[in-house]
Amino acid sequence: MSDAGLEQMVNDVARRDARAAELEANRIRLIDYLRLKVDEGDWHGVCDAGMDLRDLDNELDGLKF
Repeated sequence: MSDAGLEQMVNDVARRDARAAELEANRIRLIDYLRLKVDEGDWHGVCDAGMDLRDLDNELDGLKF
């Protein structure tokens, strides 16, 4: 493998890991938001947060493989 190919692979892994870390942090914030919406009885907000969590988890699962 050439140096350029190896460097590209390392950069791809670094970008993937950075995106996964960003998603993990966002996941924590979304769960906090979801709990707030439950406490407020804002079921539309709960639904939105749940759908956002589903999308986030799908992307996160894809990054792990």
